Amino acid sequence: MIVVGLLSLLAFQPLRAQETVTLDFWDFGGVEMEYMDSLLIPAFEEKFPNIQVEHLGIPESDYNLKMETAIASNQVPDVALLSYSYKLWKAGHVRPLDDFMERDGFAIDDFYPIFQSWGTLDGVVYAFPADMHLWGMIINVDMFEAAGLPIPTVEESITFTQWLDYARALNKPSDDFNTRVWGSVHFVPNWNAMNNYMSDPYILGADGRDCLQSAQTSDWLDTWSAMLTAYNEQLTPDSTPSLTADFAGDYFQDGKVAMSYGTESGVISAQAAGLNVAFVGQPVVTPGWQGNVGAWATSFGIMSQSEHPEEAWEFIKWLGTDGAVLLSQSGASNTNIEANSSPPTYRPLAEEWAGSDPFRLEVLALQERVAPPPFSPDIWTSVEPFSTAWNRITQEGESIESAIAFAAEECQFITDDLWDTWEFLGS
Repeated sequence: MIVVGLLSLLAFQPLRAQETVTLDFWDFGGVEMEYMDSLLIPAFEEKFPNIQVEHLGIPESDYNLKMETAIASNQVPDVALLSYSYKLWKAGHVRPLDDFMERDGFAIDDFYPIFQSWGTLDGVVYAFPADMHLWGMIINVDMFEAAGLPIPTVEESITFTQWLDYARALNKPSDDFNTRVWGSVHFVPNWNAMNNYMSDPYILGADGRDCLQSAQTSDWLDTWSAMLTAYNEQLTPDSTPSLTADFAGDYFQDGKVAMSYGTESGVISAQAAGLNVAFVGQPVVTPGWQGNVGAWATSFGIMSQSEHPEEAWEFIKWLGTDGAVLLSQSGASNTNIEANSSPPTYRPLAEEWAGSDPFRLEVLALQERVAPPPFSPDIWTSVEPFSTAWNRITQEGESIESAIAFAAEECQFITDDLWDTWEFLGS
């Protein structure tokens, strides 16, 4: 049960009028957000009968264009899912939430670190987080023990050199797919270490602007070397296409790899498949670097053009508090394992969610290790050249130094252009 004091903190403040208000609410829709219609919106409307929510799900690939069109035509929703929507914040299309948070007793430090990078810009809050998700490493404990390897802990940071040693020890070569076991999946750089701040300096530097120097440190070159060695020694499924061409399953859950990146829901799925697993941090680029996990939060904001900001705040506040608790407790009634296996971002509720459960306590311990990266306008676009670099290294035989130097120059050019566009938004 949530303590009485917390309930009083989150208590609904009476609205100025009791006539029914309709809020337009947009998110990515689909199976991933199905719980909005089946669970959260009905529960919210039951508690707040004078607020009705009209929900529109828009595929993520079309979301930004739909939002830009709506802004241009002055037909924006009241509330929107705001993921990587910093340009809208900068351009003034999203309402700051600091006044609401101060009024209702919330502070940034009341939330886990992911709030800083997914909800704030220049110290101003634009998006209120609900649940949070980890991007860590899942290991097959039985395979580690059979190989005589120590089981990594939540508190440890391993480098890519150590990851390579583990992958070698765990790898079981075979020309028969049925008996083949790979040491690890390939830890794609721009999915993992680059975007999630697993190097010091950050891949774009301390100010989010310097790719040219920060991408060519000795630590990063050592990391590329370890990944290339794993590829050449066929330690990952990516390096044995003749064996994997017809495989459509999950390498980790099917017992074909010993280490994989994944989320807390991936742990639950692996356990349901009968595997003995542990959830730990991913390999880091810089030895000793503590930020060995990535994370994201489902965050919601109020569009500046909304005519119902008070009601919109009540909705997103509820999604981040009572709604986040309800979602995390929904269990089998909710088909979205990822959603109902994740804690609220608000610390008091997350601690309530964890209780004394060892796995959930480890999830929160890993969340504490999230290092919010320096802001950059569009990290995914900035680091895309390194995907091309990897293909040139593995498919064309280009040297690591040459391919990474070229990618770093491209990354710098893209990043400079993104910052020029970004600064224009504020002029």
